[in-house]
Amino acid sequence: MEFWYPILVLPINIAFVALYAASIGGQAGADYLDPTRPSRIPWYIAKPCNVAANQQIQGYCTQAKGLFAATVVML
Repeated sequence: MEFWYPILVLPINIAFVALYAASIGGQAGADYLDPTRPSRIPWYIAKPCNVAANQQIQGYCTQAKGLFAATVVML
């Protein structure tokens, strides 16, 4: 079993690396949802969360920053 365990886990770890890399690429990718304000970097990564006037939006921004940081750490 000591010989087979690394061989069985290797494809799973490769899949995790691919999924986390794709997630980081999607989160840090260009934000062209609003045609009047296209951005190559999402605003929640490029700017502090207090630029949003709404407290609820600031909370969502904080969650998005935390999720992005957690994904980078997991990769």
